[in-house]
This record gives sequence, structure tokens and C-alpha cells, in this order.
Amino acid sequence: RLSAETDIRPEYFMYQFPNLEYLEMFARASRKVPVDTRFIERPWKNLTDFAMEVDPGFSSLTVEGLLVHVLGDLLTYTNKLATIKIHANQSGIKVSETSLLVKLNQVKSHLSQLRKIEFLSPYCISNGGLTSQLADFFIANCPSLELLRDVASWSGSEEAWASIACKAKE
Repeated sequence: RLSAETDIRPEYFMYQFPNLEYLEMFARASRKVPVDTRFIERPWKNLTDFAMEVDPGFSSLTVEGLLVHVLGDLLTYTNKLATIKIHANQSGIKVSETSLLVKLNQVKSHLSQLRKIEFLSPYCISNGGLTSQLADFFIANCPSLELLRDVASWSGSEEAWASIACKAKE
């Protein structure tokens, strides 16, 4: 179990703590740190739970890439992740849906164990909350998914969400 207040991307922790089961981050940015060549890459075999709290009011200018970088690193280095919980204060994390979907597509083979994805914040994707397109991606690529929750608004047409609801029931 590791709790870290950091602006360093999670990939750095993979080199130092390969046996993590739970990672909790209090993040403000997603700075890539050079890794000493003496460290060897050892993907997480036991990491199943991840939580991140961020306060965008204190974040650097890279706040839009924060979620893309952090989730990208986690899902690149583990295929056992079962829960993701994101909590943001104030205005929420603004995220480019396109960038997030591109990154998630790159790691979709590592999504099979995801059971719970929660955004407990005024989370924003293009200022609108979880979109039907992103929800559709998670439902299509996370066969173990039991809970997809966003306490902010949900964006998309009524028809798109009806289609998502039908897929979720299957």
C-alpha cells in the first residue's frame, strides 16, 4: 500500500514498488521523471486498486493531461486493476475526451479486470462530465464492469444513453 503526494507520474513508482496492491495519489501534475538505467521495468502484478485526489485549484498548467497520463501509466503497467476512484475538489479535472480515448485504446487489453470506475468530483470532459462515448468504451472493453459512476453531469443524447443502458444490461 502506497499513499503519495506527488507530481510524478505513476510509472516511476512501478520501478521502485513492484509489489504494490493499492496506490493512492494526491496529484497536482503529471511530470515525467528520468529513471536511472540500473532500475529494471517490473510491471505491477498485484496492483488492483487505485485512488487519486486532485485539487485543480492548485494544479500546474498540465492539469488537462493529468488524468490521461496517470491512467495511461497505471493501465500500461498492470492488467489486474479492479477499481479506479478519482476525486477532485473545486472545478473538476478538465480532460480532452479524444486524448483520453486514444490512451485507453492503447491499453484496452489491460481493462478486463476493471469492476468499478468512479469519478467522485465535478469531473469535466469538455466541460460536461462523463460522455456517452466514453461510457460506451468502458462497457465495451471492461467485461467485469459492475459500476461506472460520475457524480457530475452526464453528456450525450437521450438516445445514446438509452443504447448504453441496453448494452449495460447485457
